[in-house]
Amino acid sequence: MPKHSVSEAAKLAGVSRSHFYKKYIRPGLISIEKDKDNNPIIDTSEIMRVFGGIHCNTDNNVSKIQKDTLGNDNKNTILQTEVELLREQLAAAQERERLTADREKWMQKQIDQLTGQLADTTRLLEHKTLKPPKKRWWPF
Repeated sequence: MPKHSVSEAAKLAGVSRSHFYKKYIRPGLISIEKDKDNNPIIDTSEIMRVFGGIHCNTDNNVSKIQKDTLGNDNKNTILQTEVELLREQLAAAQERERLTADREKWMQKQIDQLTGQLADTTRLLEHKTLKPPKKRWWPF
């Protein structure tokens, strides 16, 4: 079990530090140990043995938890709004990309048609007869 300082142990027991020293440590009702710096520390099991449980300031803890929860709810709301906005932007970008692809296909068809027409027109303009015209022997 974790070990606590005298101040923390008094808070967990729900009594003042001075009362904790007078009534429990000095008479030896609760055993203490020393840490490496020779400070008194008390095991959680000792607090539970003497006091029957651990008392904590629940109003303060609940208030802190509620504030944290409200803060998290606000952050979640903001994040959800941002996610929805990003989804809308993604859908709009995908629609623009689809329209661009359709327009590109149409333009490629137009280019192919115009290329074919240009080839036909060029062939007609460059049409040459294979045999030179005959000269007639009777000039008029």
